[in-house]
Amino acid sequence: MTDPVVVVGGDVVGTDAVVTLRHLAVERSVGMLNTFAAKGLFAWNDPAHLGTIGLQERDLVLAGLVDADVLLVGVPAQELARDWLDTVGSRWTEVAAGELGQLLAVNVEPTPRPPLYGALADVCGPLYSSQQLPMNPARAAADLAGWLPAGGVVAARHDLAGFWVGRTFPTRELGSVRFGPDPHGVTLHVVAELDGVLIESGAVIEHWSSDGPPLGPDERLDRLATVVRSGRGAVLPLGVDWSPLAAVVAVAGAPLWA
Repeated sequence: MTDPVVVVGGDVVGTDAVVTLRHLAVERSVGMLNTFAAKGLFAWNDPAHLGTIGLQERDLVLAGLVDADVLLVGVPAQELARDWLDTVGSRWTEVAAGELGQLLAVNVEPTPRPPLYGALADVCGPLYSSQQLPMNPARAAADLAGWLPAGGVVAARHDLAGFWVGRTFPTRELGSVRFGPDPHGVTLHVVAELDGVLIESGAVIEHWSSDGPPLGPDERLDRLATVVRSGRGAVLPLGVDWSPLAAVVAVAGAPLWA
């Protein structure tokens, strides 16, 4: 097997496999792709992070999985369908993290990032700093990631908001973003620890929609923090401009959730 592509999925979250994978990434200078459920395995700017896949129609092509040897580590079928891999000619094998050491060579240079990483960065990068209101969903996701306290969790549905979280949420901690299959509604459930108090799952729901209030970044996060601290729970509407979706689709195809 020559230069296999490693894809890591959500089944590694909370297991000892994470330590093994991070060690191998450094020891072998090997980069890894992750599914949306394994966001945070590496920081977004870590050389070992090659990108997040499983969200758009052309992900596998742009991630370099066409006619490639692919090693799947903790990737359930609902995160990356095997027939999708077959369609692009991937020669995939499911392996345990402990088996990777026997299959990966030591790279002289770090694994180069595939076109997916740079192409999406070119589109999404300017969105993160945009001051336009209503804010775009990439800005909404990035601001939420920056605000989320240590140990906090954002749980998104398999819908349009969840897609943007999966694509643009800059994860700092593995397991801080979780996804569920419920396709109804454009919502985020925020679980956060503030002032030593853990707010229960689902206590705060931020509802992203085109007709919500066009709040600025500071106002939005102050409101979110106030409600989370209160512990009472709330549904918080937030106006979001969905139009940047067209640019993301132009790069990697239609979202698989919408």
